[in-house]
Amino acid sequence: MPDGSLATQLDDSRSARRISDRERQSRRAALTYIVLPIVFLTVTLLGGLRLAAADNAFIFLAPALICLALCVAVLMILFFRPAS
Repeated sequence: MPDGSLATQLDDSRSARRISDRERQSRRAALTYIVLPIVFLTVTLLGGLRLAAADNAFIFLAPALICLALCVAVLMILFFRPAS
């Protein structure tokens, strides 16, 4: 096996690792900025749903103001936190 092919294989593995690192960062950003806020908003909205006893209809009870304020604070932290 010539030395050139070993160097080429090492370069290929390094570039594959860089792509995987870039892909990992992309997935982490998607999780942080898209998935987590959607999960928080879904939990907040579903937390206010109740079933009426008489006809099993859905009733939405507005969440407490402090819950909404905490949700907004968490979203602000997620969107505007310093890069680490």
